[in-house]
Amino acid sequence: IAKTVQTVDDTYDSLFLALEQKFENKRLIINKHINALLMLKYEKFRDDSNVELRNLVDTCTKYLRALKLLKIEHNTFSELLLIQLVMQVLDTETKRLFGMTLESTDIPMWDVFLAFLNKRCLFLEKPAIRRNER
Repeated sequence: IAKTVQTVDDTYDSLFLALEQKFENKRLIINKHINALLMLKYEKFRDDSNVELRNLVDTCTKYLRALKLLKIEHNTFSELLLIQLVMQVLDTETKRLFGMTLESTDIPMWDVFLAFLNKRCLFLEKPAIRRNER
């Protein structure tokens, strides 16, 4: 890669600066992470799939951490928007169970929602419990 980058002189500093200018486009990186979160709505999964739910939780966590490292903090509006995006792909039972955890006037926050999803994953990952339900 270094051979294909044009530099002012042949120092490591100029090479590093040229590579940074070529590959460190913060706007494009942020857009990539946001677009990945927006694509969640196309990945609806079947009921009580612990693997798919765990992947969903891990994917959301990964992109939110990446955005935070890029100094993009989430606020109440972005949390509500993200919760709605995730709710679109959840199975009916998980949506119902989450709804039951809220008071009628509660505004759900991402941390509470994420904690619920992690508990749901743990429950679904226990094979003995799942076998006894059937």
